[in-house]
Amino acid sequence: MLDQQLILIFSLIFIISLSYIDFRNHILPNKLVFAFLIYSLISIPAAKNFSFERFYFSILYASLVFILYLLIFIISKNSFGFGDVKYSFVMSIIPSYFFGFWPNLNIHIYAFLIAGIYAAFLIFVKKYKKNHVIAFGPFMSCSYFLFVVLSI
Repeated sequence: MLDQQLILIFSLIFIISLSYIDFRNHILPNKLVFAFLIYSLISIPAAKNFSFERFYFSILYASLVFILYLLIFIISKNSFGFGDVKYSFVMSIIPSYFFGFWPNLNIHIYAFLIAGIYAAFLIFVKKYKKNHVIAFGPFMSCSYFLFVVLSI
């Protein structure tokens, strides 16, 4: 049986790796996202006090987040990558299981806030123009990282 903190800490390996790759290359590799998915689907049932009902709802909640990101992807007309949509689902499974829907949704809200502040700062210092592409995965990862660190 795995402890909650251990599962969260090991998930940070995926989060940090994906963040670094997306920041450098503007891509979230499917293989690594899929590996994170497999890790999530295996580690949660191995957790202490595993509940199939909570596991089911964590998948449901992650699916709702996926749908929200998919809507943003469709509405934004490719200014938001599909890798971020897939990543939103995978990175939502573990927090949804341990903390529920609303704390998980807060991770994503904070990601948008952090990204918005960063983009505004870059525009303010005239480093980038308004139409410059900024990888969103690192902001999702940063928000997840802060959530995990503050919850442990």
